[in-house]
Formats: sequence, C-alpha cells, structure tokens
Amino acid sequence: MYLRKLCGLLLRAHKNLFGIKCVKFIRNRLTSDVGSNMKTIRLSDDIHVELTKIVGELIARKCKRITYEEAIKELIAFWREHQ
Repeated sequence: MYLRKLCGLLLRAHKNLFGIKCVKFIRNRLTSDVGSNMKTIRLSDDIHVELTKIVGELIARKCKRITYEEAIKELIAFWREHQ
C-alpha cells in the first residue's frame, strides 16, 4: 500500500520531468514488491518501533537500503543461529 502511494506521488510530481518510459520504469520498480505472494503481519505499535530501530541499525551497518522484510529475515537467521 505504501509503495503504491509513493509511486502515485512520484508520478504526479515528476510527470513533466520524465518521459513515459521512465515513469513506467519507476512505477514498475516501486510496485514490484507488491504481489499475491505477500502476507500481512499485524504488529503492535511498540513492536513496530523496535523493528524500525533494527532496520535503522542494519542500514547503518550495511550502508545500503534495507526493507522490513530483510530485517525480519536477519532476525530469523540470528534466532536460528543462536537457538
């Protein structure tokens, strides 16, 4: 949902700056994560805050963009390793 809103904002803000092919490329890249194989997880606010902190720490450590999905994968891998 968030990616679709962001995509819409980008398209409206930059429709005059980019050609049609470039706009379609941006839209496809931003919405490529959204698919039928994705699931929704309900989190309390405090768990969301903690997960966001972990995402921030991973971004600082790896110096690259990290998604919530990647952060959860890292947590699962760490848990399995230290079980």
